Order: sequence, then C-alpha cells, then structure tokens
Amino acid sequence: MMISSGVISRQNNQNPVVPNLTSWSNFQHRRILIFGDSIGAGANASPLPSAEWAYLLCAATNNTMVNMSISGQRIVAGATTPYVTFDPTTIPQKTDADLMLIINLGTNDARNAVDVNTYQSTLDNIIITYCIGRGWPANRIFIMGLYWYANSLGPNAVPFTNACQTVAQKYHTMFANMSPLILAACNPPVDYDSGDGVHPSTNGHLIISNIMQSVGLTPV
Repeated sequence: MMISSGVISRQNNQNPVVPNLTSWSNFQHRRILIFGDSIGAGANASPLPSAEWAYLLCAATNNTMVNMSISGQRIVAGATTPYVTFDPTTIPQKTDADLMLIINLGTNDARNAVDVNTYQSTLDNIIITYCIGRGWPANRIFIMGLYWYANSLGPNAVPFTNACQTVAQKYHTMFANMSPLILAACNPPVDYDSGDGVHPSTNGHLIISNIMQSVGLTPV
C-alpha cells in the first residue's frame, strides 16, 4: 500500500504526521508557502521575481511558489512604519496540494531591538496555533534562522537565531542556521552582500536558494 502525502495519523488529535522528506524530490508539483520579510520578498534580486531565492528554490524543486513575504515585516507587534506586524491568520489550512511552510521572520525584530523572549514566545504561539493548529505537520514546517553573520544586526542576530532553533526543537520542525551556512558559501562575503548592509545581492539570493536545496530536511 502506497503512503500518500496526506495525513496518516495524528498525535493528540492535533499534530498530523506525514512521512519525513528525505529530499526535495520526494514530492513535486506542490505548493511551497514562504512567510518572510524583504529578503524573502526578493529585495535587490534582479530581475524579479525570477532571481529571488524563493522562486529559485521552487523552480529547482519543481514546486509552485506562494510567496507571502512582506518588506519590513516582523513577528512582534508594536512596530511603526515602515515595519509591519506579521498576521498569522494569513497562514492557510494545510491541503494535499501543499508541500512545505517556510517561516523566515526575525531580522526586523532583531534590528529593532525587540525583546528576544517576547519574540520566541510569539513565534512559539504562531507554530502551535496557526501552523500545527491548521493541519501543518511539524515535519512540513521549516523555520529559517536569521541570514546575517555580520552586519547592522551585530550580536543581536545570534540570540534570535537561537530562539528560532529552540522553537524548532520544541515542535520538531525543520530548521536551518543560515548565518554560518552563508558564511561558508561566501568567500569573500561581498559575494553575498548587495552593499546596503542588510539585503543579499542577486548572487546572494542564489546562494540562499542553493543552501536551502542542500540542507537536511530531517526535523530537529
């Protein structure tokens, strides 16, 4: 009997369980939903949208991009223009047409000195209430750590990435610590930086896509 990509069991009537992905090629022609900020939206990638990392990732894996990223978006409320607060109610109910949900938010929280404990508890609530609570299996949720290893974020990037990893480990979602992966892929780092101290260049978007295609998909 073949196992479909649909729900095969449930834990505590809440968290649906589906087979782990061993590679992006396990399933194709499905939707990958990306919730992020300006980098997720393709800032400084040229030409848009075909050079943004989300588009490159979905094209390389034969899946459909549903990019819900918004420039200036952050997780914790209280931001003023140009920052906007992520609305978790925009996360849809999981369907069989969906492969993966990627959460990539935190850079703007770190840049605005948001309390990291508040960030972590808010992210935790988003994962349990609006992701798992809407039928997304934990092993189809991918939390990306902050992109930057050295820029205007300074030391703030590390605790926010640690918060992402803590939430990922709590619910056993997928996780990637992007900063050291980007550093390892860029020599010199100018290959990644667009020059504004925040956003990747067109080549930087390619680097992010390549990293996402190469990281292990086993939940943490």
